[in-house]
Amino acid sequence: MHHGRLSTIVIDCYTDDLVAATKFWSHAPGKSIAQADQGCDGKYAELQTAADEHIITSAEGGSRQSHSPEHRSR
Repeated sequence: MHHGRLSTIVIDCYTDDLVAATKFWSHAPGKSIAQADQGCDGKYAELQTAADEHIITSAEGGSRQSHSPEHRSR
């Protein structure tokens, strides 16, 4: 039997200001921002987490195509 584990939480942010959205979402788990512009492309940011915690990343919503019906019209 396969025993998969959740490792990463991605917060999809539909905004033009990923830094502001990442600051907002960092307050929910009480984490600081590790990288405000991960990859230097303005599409991903990462919150500071311990080695034994889930990785928490925020992503600029326009950077990926959504397959859910409610997001297709955005």
